[in-house]
Amino acid sequence: QFHTMFKSFSSTYQPRRSHITSFQNPHARLRFSTGQGKPKAQICIIGSGPSGFFAAEHLMRAENDLNVQIDIYEKLPVPYGLVRHGVSPDHQEIKYVTTKFEALANDPRVRFVGNVEVGKDVSIDELRSSYDAILLAYGAEGERMMGIPGEDNTKFVHGSRNFVGWLNGHPDHREDFDFSTVTSAAIVGQGNVALDVARILIKGPEALKSTDITHEAISVLEKSKINTVHLIGRRGPAQAACTTAEFREIISLEGIVPYAFEDEMILNPESEEELKKNRGPKRQYELMQQKLKRISSLDAIDPTKKALVFHFLRNPTQVINDDMGNVTGIELERTILTGPPNKQSAKGSGDRFVLPCQTVFRSIGYRSIAIPGVPFDPNRHVVPNQTGRVTDLDGNKIPGMYTCGWVKRGPSGIIGTNRFCAEETVESMLQDVKAEDMKWSGDKLGFDTVGSILKKSGIRHVSFEDWGRVNKVEEELGKSQGRPRTKITTREHFFKHL
Repeated sequence: QFHTMFKSFSSTYQPRRSHITSFQNPHARLRFSTGQGKPKAQICIIGSGPSGFFAAEHLMRAENDLNVQIDIYEKLPVPYGLVRHGVSPDHQEIKYVTTKFEALANDPRVRFVGNVEVGKDVSIDELRSSYDAILLAYGAEGERMMGIPGEDNTKFVHGSRNFVGWLNGHPDHREDFDFSTVTSAAIVGQGNVALDVARILIKGPEALKSTDITHEAISVLEKSKINTVHLIGRRGPAQAACTTAEFREIISLEGIVPYAFEDEMILNPESEEELKKNRGPKRQYELMQQKLKRISSLDAIDPTKKALVFHFLRNPTQVINDDMGNVTGIELERTILTGPPNKQSAKGSGDRFVLPCQTVFRSIGYRSIAIPGVPFDPNRHVVPNQTGRVTDLDGNKIPGMYTCGWVKRGPSGIIGTNRFCAEETVESMLQDVKAEDMKWSGDKLGFDTVGSILKKSGIRHVSFEDWGRVNKVEEELGKSQGRPRTKITTREHFFKHL
């Protein structure tokens, strides 16, 4: 659901005029109180995605006029996290939020430190000795697995995160996708990211050539033979995870017929009760009833047109591979919803069938990963915390460590959720300063210390000025090709422009 967050933000967020000169000018400075005369607090934010930038914004707007230096560390040589690498290329308007983050990054009290992996290039202990506070905002880099036999076929079974990252030129997502022999694709999941993947696979490359999708991806999609995409959900149509806007967009694609099985569209009494009290899901279900063509078997699909098939109440149990290592189908089990309204879960019925397909995508959620030296809950896949204050697994607070965003609460919510999440964490930090639970003496040296560590290790960090030069190259290349930008997708190529 990541891209929907930015649609919401772009349409609703209005910066305070008293603090900001202009977000229209990407080089505009933000005007914040400077906290002169107070000890300078060295604050380290790990992660340069939305949550990291929102946290920096709240720190600089702090009502008690903090005197801060904020250093934002990023594993990649480029900023903006999932805004750059996780938003579908055909949703360019969402990526314009980076202009607002750029304005913040141009403030002299904010430093971008790219191409530095915390836990590898510099340790948490080294950061803690150099900064007054550490704020973990590194998001959810991993993804959930289906955990079924046959899933380990990496040639034809893919993760949606890797696929979207590859479309967007993520330097660590360099998979060799090949759809030249694929006519049918199955996507496990029905959230917005799943719909992103389906839309890219089925709409064709011509509509994408004016976006910032990579040339490599366009070349692969031009050779694709996919004409049918299946979207598989464990629960019913009333519980579909996608938003109505994204559902409406994909079923409105030209030349595509959307289908659903007649018996899977029938609601149980508990689901009917859910819709009575939830206007959004009710509206979406009504749209499904109007727009999805009902079928009783796959034989009813029109072979002359591209098909988008929604499967409800189906859970994957096995990816079927032949002796040559090719995917030939995915086994699905019919599920039954049990439990009261709004708390229903899907239970297997034992009724199984094989859905023919030649490639499978899993899109069942992202998950955060652990950083060495940072407490981590292996069950919830988040950093344990109390209102943003990092704790150990026993609930004991760790002084000077905070967290916000997906790594704090899990990959959920809209853009406003991330903004308020960062605000809550910063408020906890300020309360600790006021209560003297955390003292900022002004004797920490921040990047002056860490920079020396990186230099001794031979680590070339990337500044925001460095990124600005590469950003200009990308935009100029894109302009010559009628695109917003042409992305530089490898670290080697990136550093050639510095």
